Amino acid sequence: MRGEESVRGKRKVVISFIVILMIIIGFISFKIYSNKQIGFDIEIKNSTSESIKGLGITCKGISKDIVLPEIQAGKIYELNINPSEDFSENSLILYYQDNRGYTQKHILIGYFEKGYRGKVKVDITSKDENGLLMMKIQEKMKY
Repeated sequence: MRGEESVRGKRKVVISFIVILMIIIGFISFKIYSNKQIGFDIEIKNSTSESIKGLGITCKGISKDIVLPEIQAGKIYELNINPSEDFSENSLILYYQDNRGYTQKHILIGYFEKGYRGKVKVDITSKDENGLLMMKIQEKMKY
């Protein structure tokens, strides 16, 4: 009987240890996953039939504007922007020059503060004869 009680006691200790270990692993996994994204993930899709070039992105908190490479027809360009300089309020703007030489601006994120993160999807749907880009912009922010 003593051996049986000893085995039951050891079994309870092992089960308790496994449960505690699973809770710790779950907590650590949650922390790692929830803090995975830093800054803003930007996806720009060119749904037109021609390549798009001359796009730039700007905001306070980046040392210089980001000049995007040419995006071929039907392709997607992805990047992550993490403004690191000090600022209190900010916005993220996509810009380009049309065929007449005017700078056109599209707001990707209208308002954010330091520590915000999120995703932006831009779908460039068409380009007219003046070089104006029609686009759909979706943003999803996390505070």
